[in-house]
Amino acid sequence: DVLTTSTTLRDGITYYATSTGTDSDCESSERLAVTITLESCEFPEAFSPNGDGVNDRFFIRNLSSNYPNHKMEIYNRWGEPVYKGKAGDNEGWDGTSSEGSFGSGVLPA
Repeated sequence: DVLTTSTTLRDGITYYATSTGTDSDCESSERLAVTITLESCEFPEAFSPNGDGVNDRFFIRNLSSNYPNHKMEIYNRWGEPVYKGKAGDNEGWDGTSSEGSFGSGVLPA
């Protein structure tokens, strides 16, 4: 069965992929087995960018190594963008705005 983009993949289940031609709906006769392994991803619960050297940056460990093409966007409570990061930004977010109406600067608490 074809999976839709809204299908939730389940841990430990093996799915089978096939390729189709670009100019027809013909499928290849070979199937590629893909077994899903879900790992927990630790997100920081809080950070305090106050310059005391403790939890001053929002940083997700192994994000760039596991997802080398990632993009991260952070929005304020009103849905306005305040930060946009990408792969290679290994320093994390320091709580200053780089986007939206806040411009460049420290965001309010």
